[in-house]
Amino acid sequence: MSAVFAAPGVEVGCGVAVFEVDSFPVVSYCGPRPLTGAVSATSKGRDSDDFVAWLRSVGFFEGVAAPSAAQRRDAIRFWQASLGMAVDATVEPGELMWLTEPFTPTAVSVEPGVPIAPGDAVMSVAERLTSATVTVTAPVADESSPGGADEAPMVFGVDTNPARVSVDADGAIGDVAALESMLRETGLLADGLPASAAGSVRLAEPVQLATVPASSIITGGSGTCVIAVVGDARSVVPVTVRSSSVGTVFVDGELSDGTLVSVDPDRATPC
Repeated sequence: MSAVFAAPGVEVGCGVAVFEVDSFPVVSYCGPRPLTGAVSATSKGRDSDDFVAWLRSVGFFEGVAAPSAAQRRDAIRFWQASLGMAVDATVEPGELMWLTEPFTPTAVSVEPGVPIAPGDAVMSVAERLTSATVTVTAPVADESSPGGADEAPMVFGVDTNPARVSVDADGAIGDVAALESMLRETGLLADGLPASAAGSVRLAEPVQLATVPASSIITGGSGTCVIAVVGDARSVVPVTVRSSSVGTVFVDGELSDGTLVSVDPDRATPC
């Protein structure tokens, strides 16, 4: 190993010199699989097709549906020369470091002057959370319950940390990096990934709801309502049921504090 160009925390892109061995660079190659053999202008098969596709991705063969052997030779030679590689129109697997996509190493395990052998680790990436889903195991029977929130934004958090992260309607966490930071701060990833953590889901913004007896709710084809009682006057007030507890229903509607409702209304009343 005569030189190391990769560094922790710096993205390794596609088609860049990562190391130097015997004064020649080892170049990152992004493709569906590593090369299994040498590729030249006259090669055929999967390796050749993959490498031609790679050359197209970096700007070669524009407008050429099926490049000829001469065009492939010139493209490989030009590509090798642009990176300081040996210019011989043949690419060996040992001249490449295969990547599926650009990545950022958290550690580089090699140093100039230190020999390496096949199978040695040269770079590594610390494990990180890539996806997370909230599973609600039991409904929360109060006005903060997300259970009838009509697509209202929700957030998730663990009890020992005040931070919250947004939760999509299907339970997926949107900001996975923020969740990982929260879980690491709380010590819930001490045993590594994958991991699970208990917490709570609530509405991102609180809503003002009224509580009425369950027996006061009228439900019909035209909607849901209660009968408000003000003195001798009675009026129909449309409501939306948000949640419920034993004998009590949480509703959203034009009911001011202290409004009385009929606890045994005429069920035939249209809403």
